[in-house]
Amino acid sequence: MIRLGMMGTGNISRDALTPAIGEVDDAVLWSVFSRERERAETFAAANGAVAPTAGHDDLQTFLADPELDAV
Repeated sequence: MIRLGMMGTGNISRDALTPAIGEVDDAVLWSVFSRERERAETFAAANGAVAPTAGHDDLQTFLADPELDAV
């Protein structure tokens, strides 16, 4: 399984990138980064992010997740 992180919660993430992840075998939306934690958490929940802590507003914490495979 490839665990993908999403940077941003805007139109491109919502309308293009998230649906594309769903088209890839063995890929999942793992976590989401946004400058606003609430937006990251809301986007993560609405789009099925599977990390135990899926919404982030701290870039270093987001990128330091050892389970995250790619952004």
